[in-house]
Amino acid sequence: MKDLKINTKAILVVALIMIVEWYGLKQYYKNYYKYTPGSVPKLGIMYENKEIVLKNADYNWFDKNSGGNSNIFGDPVETLKYYKPVDVKSEGSLQYVFTTNKPPKIILITIYKNVDSQWKPEGEHVVFYSDVKEGRRIQLPKEKGIYIYKIEGIWDDTHTTSNIFKINVN
Repeated sequence: MKDLKINTKAILVVALIMIVEWYGLKQYYKNYYKYTPGSVPKLGIMYENKEIVLKNADYNWFDKNSGGNSNIFGDPVETLKYYKPVDVKSEGSLQYVFTTNKPPKIILITIYKNVDSQWKPEGEHVVFYSDVKEGRRIQLPKEKGIYIYKIEGIWDDTHTTSNIFKINVN
């Protein structure tokens, strides 16, 4: 009978330890595999080793069930109306990086071109984020002119950020 009490206590202690470990691992992996960063990441754009100053276009950053924060600016063309464009060379390239260890799943690049004093959408490109640094380039247009770029990082439905900037292709 004494052995049975010792075995029962040992089994209960082992079971309790397993439950505590299981709960701890569950919490660890819940946070570890949460794909979105805790705060809005910054986007960095470089042209010939010089950083391009960006303007926030908008962002949504909140958990699905808790509500949250968002910041919406409006039309990129109107927002950059008085911004001086950055001079770039035709057929050059820009490098970009998000300052986070959890990069967006999708990057959406929208390009607007000034044609006859009107801004018109020139194109939209979807990029699935790659850990390969060589893939983090944006090819600049061949045609001279002023362009607005809007770069949106998408982590999920409630975690997106977009930035805009203006370039002058020479």
